[in-house]
Parts: sequence; structure tokens; C-alpha cells
Amino acid sequence: MIKPLDSPSQSNTGAPSNRQLHWPSALTVLGGILAFWVFLIGSGFFLFSGLASFLTPGAVETSEAGMLFSYAAASFVLGLLVFPAVILAVRRLNNRAPTNGILAARLTRRQIVWLLVVYLMVLMGGILLSNTPRLDWLFMPLLNVLGLSLPVIFLFWLGAKNLPVSSTQRNWTVFGFSFTISPLIIVVIELLVIFTGIILVSVLLVFIVPDFPSRIEEFARMMETAQDTMQLPQEEVASLLQSPLVIGLLLFFAAGLVPLVEESIKPLGVWLLAGRKLTPQDGWLLGLLSGAGFALIENLGNLAIGQGWTALALARGGATALHMFNSAIIGYTFVLSRQQKRWWKVILAFLGTIALHAVWNGIAVMAMVSTFQDLSAAEMGWPIGYLILLGLATTGTIWGIHRVNKKLVAEAQIENLPEVAAEAVTLIESEKQIND
Repeated sequence: MIKPLDSPSQSNTGAPSNRQLHWPSALTVLGGILAFWVFLIGSGFFLFSGLASFLTPGAVETSEAGMLFSYAAASFVLGLLVFPAVILAVRRLNNRAPTNGILAARLTRRQIVWLLVVYLMVLMGGILLSNTPRLDWLFMPLLNVLGLSLPVIFLFWLGAKNLPVSSTQRNWTVFGFSFTISPLIIVVIELLVIFTGIILVSVLLVFIVPDFPSRIEEFARMMETAQDTMQLPQEEVASLLQSPLVIGLLLFFAAGLVPLVEESIKPLGVWLLAGRKLTPQDGWLLGLLSGAGFALIENLGNLAIGQGWTALALARGGATALHMFNSAIIGYTFVLSRQQKRWWKVILAFLGTIALHAVWNGIAVMAMVSTFQDLSAAEMGWPIGYLILLGLATTGTIWGIHRVNKKLVAEAQIENLPEVAAEAVTLIESEKQIND
């Protein structure tokens, strides 16, 4: 997926007037096909690895095959989602008028109710399968894809319903951009910072902690054992998490670096449209799509099987609401600030989304630390207090998406009043001429 683009200029007859090659569309086609093949190759790799694991005696009981099949299904779905932007770009290159509307935004309330019913059934299916590991390989790929993607569809509908869509091609391109290019940039930046931080902290600890090299060797042996057994040794991890330095580094990365990088890069598709004529409603929709694409690939990249799957699915649903709300607010305030020439709005929105993201990640980190520090309660999952806080944060972001949508719909209706009035006057005058 390449630079987001605008709808084609059209003549009075409705046909595209520019017959020159539209390079953004051409690059979208090339990039989309490349992304499709990357996802398809990844899907094939996971599929054949899963088959190899499945045919190995005793491997099914460890759910390794089910996990690999789930990643194969997720990669295939992501590859398919690249194609709407490619198809619309091809139509643009062939000078054909684009189609209008986005499927998820056009869903009826009845369809949304059925979507929520299916989501609840998926969660219940995950609970049932947690006690029947031999069936993981068969059902969990479907449950993983549905359980982690249905919240994205619902939240987009909640934020986009009844809003005008100015360019379907642009919207699909931004969506594709958000789960291909943006996550790649984010991962590269975060890895560079992590490696740099590891080097600096290691050099510092060599002088502060005398036995630091021996601890590194012990940690390396622990990770090698974990790789062989596919499980982290809880006692060693709990001991590691007793260190204030380790907790501080985790909080710095998860609640400091990650929110800053992700909230800067997630709405990259909106930043690239700075020179286009956008309305605040456009900025909201584009930001919503940016968060949706990023949340989707993050969800499908964090799959699970067995005990704890339902809790993970619910947690990923909350993170999806956070990502979509934050990016949508940034997109909305960015366009509004450009129109009003008052940049303090987008600056405050940017800082606010970083703070909200930092609080969410900080709660998750402390919940994980508390769980590992009390091994006797580890099987019970995260402490209830942290779950309540995350639940309140999720509820708040969902409510925020709904309220902003209502506000933007009302504004769009007011903006359309002159056009509606003009059409009414024209209709009345036409009837008078007919009667005369």
C-alpha cells in the first residue's frame, strides 16, 4: 500500500477528466500486489509448518499445530484485505468512476446485532475449546480470526455510521496503508530504540552490578530452555520482575516509548493527506480506518490458544477501541486545526492520546508484574482491580467513538442544509413551471 490518494477529478458528465497516468494509484497496485504475496507466502509457511507439527506424534496436544494454522488463516485474511484498494486503484487507472460507500459503515442495526451475537458465540466457543485441546487445530483458526476482527468491524460501524464518504478509494487505501506500511515503520523504530537501549543499559550495568555478566548468561540459558519447552519458567520470571530496575524499564518502554511511536505513526495515512481538501468528518474517518488497520494486524499477530484465550480476545477488543479512538481523534483535530489555523487542538489531542495509551499500557504492565510476583494466584489471571480499570478505559473509548460520531453526523446535516434547501427551491420552481 502506497501514499493515500484522493478521488479522481471528474468533468460535468461524471467521467474522469484527467487521462494521464495517476502514479499514486499505480504505486498502490504494485504495493498491494507485493503485500498480498507477502501475506500469502506467510500463510503458506504457517500452513505447512502446522501440517508438519500436526503429523508429529503428540504435537496436537501442545496446540502448536492449532497456533500455526491460526497464523496461516490470519495471514490469508490480511492478504485478501489488500485487494479492495488495489481494485479501486485499477478502476482509477482505467478512468472509471469509483464505487461509493464502505461495507462496514452500511451495515444495518439488525446486522450489527447478529454480528455481536456471533462475537459472543465465538467467545463461548473459545471457553469450551480451552477444555478440549485436541480440537484446537480444527476450530481455533476460525475463532481467532473472528474473535479478533469482529470488534474492528463493530467499532468502525459505530464511528462511521451515517457519515458521508467523500472518497472510497482514499479510505480503502488508508486502511491498507495502516496494516502494511505503518506497522512496519513502527516495528523498525521500536527495534532500533530497544537495541540502542539494551546496549546503553548493559554498558551501565557492567559498572554498577559486579555479577551482571553471569546474570546475562543465566538469562540466556533460561530463554534457551523456554524456546525448547515453549513455556517461560514462571519462578525465574517472577524473580526477574522483583527488580525495580526491570519494572522501570518495562514501564519506560511500554508506557513511554510505545505510545509515543505508535500514536505518531498510526495516523501516517492522514499526515500524508495534509495537502488535500478534507473535512473534519474525513479526518475522523481516515483516523478511524488508520487505527482499525493497525489494531487488526496487531490483534492477528498476537494469537493464543487454550486457557486464557477468551481473556486475551476481550483485552484485544479493548485495545482495538483504544487504537481506533486515538487515531480518529488525531485525524479529526488535525484537519480541524488546518482549517482554523489553530494547531493547539491537534497538539492537545496528540498529547492526550499518548497519555491515554500510556495509562492503558502501564496498567497492563503492572497487572502482568503483579501476576508473576504472586505465583500462587497466577492461574487466576490478572488481578481483578486491573481488569476493572481496563474495562472502564475500554467503555470510555467506545462511548467516545459513539459520541463523536453523533456530533459529526449532526454537523454534516447542518452543513448540507443549504444544498437541501436549494434542491427544494429548484423542485418547487419546476413544479410551478409545469403548472403554469
